[in-house]
Amino acid sequence: MAGTDIVFGYNIRTYAPPPHSNIVAGEAAFISYHLGDAPAEIITAYMRRRAPNTPLTGEMFVSARDKYGLNQKGLFLMLALAQQDSLFGVKGRAVETRNCGNIGNDDEGHTRTYATWDDSVDAIAEWLSRHRVPA
Repeated sequence: MAGTDIVFGYNIRTYAPPPHSNIVAGEAAFISYHLGDAPAEIITAYMRRRAPNTPLTGEMFVSARDKYGLNQKGLFLMLALAQQDSLFGVKGRAVETRNCGNIGNDDEGHTRTYATWDDSVDAIAEWLSRHRVPA
């Protein structure tokens, strides 16, 4: 099955290979449509509707976007990855590792744990910043 490698100007193939990339692309488009230029509080409300106990906040994502120079669509992609990989930190390995994007985790048993949820969100933004597709 063919996959979507480039999502909003970021090559996510090694992060989310097909068919996972197709799901992430769809979620990113959905989030983009519904959130637009929403402030951090609205992003937090969006996450809490899907995962009421999420330890993540919109401010964490906005801060990481700005720290790593991502555009607004990069923010939507970060949210889509965190939603798909851990339901915003409440499912899977993320609960134990504070790794909402599963950065560095793989099926071979490698596990990366972060000291804080902020570090976890920063890891997604940092990864995306290194995988921009030149315009």
